[in-house]
Amino acid sequence: MTRLDLWLSRLAAVIEAAQERPYKLGEWDCPLFVAECIEAMTGTDIRHLFAGRYHDLESARGWMAAFSGGGGLGDVAAIVAARIGAEPIGVLLAGRGDVVLLDLAHAAGFAEGGPGHENGDEALGVVDLDGRRVLFPAPRGFTALPLRLCSIAWRI
Repeated sequence: MTRLDLWLSRLAAVIEAAQERPYKLGEWDCPLFVAECIEAMTGTDIRHLFAGRYHDLESARGWMAAFSGGGGLGDVAAIVAARIGAEPIGVLLAGRGDVVLLDLAHAAGFAEGGPGHENGDEALGVVDLDGRRVLFPAPRGFTALPLRLCSIAWRI
């Protein structure tokens, strides 16, 4: 994927605007946060793939299964990444703005409320501006976790 000239400042603006945004499945959650970040960095809008497709855990799981042929969030992310030309990379090679997948079993105990909310077994996040932590939408703002906890990454 090709990033816009001012991608870093555009990504910073998305992160800043979402600092106090409350998590709500189907309105502000990890796929929608990732979609906003991708648009800010590349100009590619993928929000339509997620927006309005689900509103609670049951409808989210049903939509993910239908979209991915029976899979979960990681499968959805891999399909969308392939469609937009985001290459999978090793997690420890991920840098600012890259998208990562977290198995929520690895996040237990790292942050009150965790990044997983009620959406299932996995969460999508974006590598923060410092390049060492990953931001996940949380009940208020973000949960930041170490990159090393994540299992899959895609270069944006």
